[in-house]
Amino acid sequence: MENYQWKTFIRQSIAQGEIPLWNPYQFSGIPFLAAGQQSTLYPFSILYYVLPLTAAYGWFTVVQLWLAGVFMFLFMRGLNVGRFGAVLAGVVYQLSGFFVISAVFPMIIAAAVWLPLILLMVEFVIQQRPFLRGRASSVPWVVIGAIALGCNILAGHVEITYYTLLIAGYYATARLAWAWWKGRKSKHLSQQERVYAPNIAMYAG
Repeated sequence: MENYQWKTFIRQSIAQGEIPLWNPYQFSGIPFLAAGQQSTLYPFSILYYVLPLTAAYGWFTVVQLWLAGVFMFLFMRGLNVGRFGAVLAGVVYQLSGFFVISAVFPMIIAAAVWLPLILLMVEFVIQQRPFLRGRASSVPWVVIGAIALGCNILAGHVEITYYTLLIAGYYATARLAWAWWKGRKSKHLSQQERVYAPNIAMYAG
């Protein structure tokens, strides 16, 4: 499996005190770190560098699936879904067919894990959700979303990053359109109330 060879090469380079910029074992040598697919800089790849590789793959998969469930749970709670519904959504997401069949590709599941968190940050920006019980703000949610997107990119599967950006863009567009429609509708209702309020008060009197 190529991923196993990549991780072995990274471990050897680290043991020699070198940054794995170049792989001399393929052809006449090819760029290694710049390729990105080996997830060298992905934060949770630390497991591959401190544990035996045979154990690291198992723990990495478990941690990523756990994060997928947690992030989906938080996303559902951010949409005001009840605890049971949020837990169910988290379990369904983390054990979905996509994650199960992709478990042999660590970079794929590692990238897909961050989608619910990114969507949650989009939701909080649109809601102008207060941060730590303070004033309404967008900056903290943008920062957290940027970190999540950075982890998505460092996971090393650019196709999943494309899909994540497309989904986040569509979600943001739909939410903004819905917010605009609700605002327009409530404004129309409030205007009607101002028009008919004197008549209602007159008949009530």
